[in-house]
Amino acid sequence: MKEEIFDKFQRFYEIYSKEKDEKLVFLTTATIEDLLNRALKKRLLASRLGLISVGLAEELQLLRKIRREFKNKIDCTTLDYKEAQIFCVNLKAPAYLKTKSDHINRRFSNTPRGNFELTVTIISCMLDDILDNVKTISQTPMY
Repeated sequence: MKEEIFDKFQRFYEIYSKEKDEKLVFLTTATIEDLLNRALKKRLLASRLGLISVGLAEELQLLRKIRREFKNKIDCTTLDYKEAQIFCVNLKAPAYLKTKSDHINRRFSNTPRGNFELTVTIISCMLDDILDNVKTISQTPMY
């Protein structure tokens, strides 16, 4: 039986909320990358054509940039680090969702970490749901 979207949200939130910033960045971006890769392989084998929206692709690019900051800058160990913070502020999901739900406002603080946690929780949930619902293209050779 497929896991409901709310249950997925809870599962990812419980995993992510316990981690310090540096581990949170690496854990979540690796999880998202893995979910996306698995969905891509399951659906299209090599491409993301039609699998994710432009908005989601833009959020994924910001997550990649945040991970790069943590990877390449020795003094970047927190989401409050200047460049990482700028990327967190530019994440669109928190700005949109926090205006729609008091529950989300209470759970995710209006900080770089709160924005990052909300975004990666939503993206993980969305990609996991895509993975559940994507049908595999036949792997029959063309020749």
